[in-house]
Amino acid sequence: MSNSCTVFTPTEQQVVDTIQRAGEGLMAAVQNALEEATKQAADAWPTTDLTESPPPIEYFAAVLHQNMFLILCGADIETMKGGNPVMAGHLIRSEQKIVEHYWSGEGD
Repeated sequence: MSNSCTVFTPTEQQVVDTIQRAGEGLMAAVQNALEEATKQAADAWPTTDLTESPPPIEYFAAVLHQNMFLILCGADIETMKGGNPVMAGHLIRSEQKIVEHYWSGEGD
């Protein structure tokens, strides 16, 4: 294994920069959309005789996460049917590895 860093050609660097900027824009748009959905729900939430609060941003993030999982697996978002179970398994294992890497030994 080499200890040297990859040196990109100018064209390769342009591709890397383009993808990075697009990804940063995507993440900003997603964060804004989550915040806007949370605000819309809070603004329209009925206030009479309800003991429950409007859903927090984590609720909308979880819905987004579930839909992205279905898209990545090729499943139908509405019915949650179809898709590739092998891909689903790979995605689940990837998430498990993230948990193991960052939070192993920190409780249950």
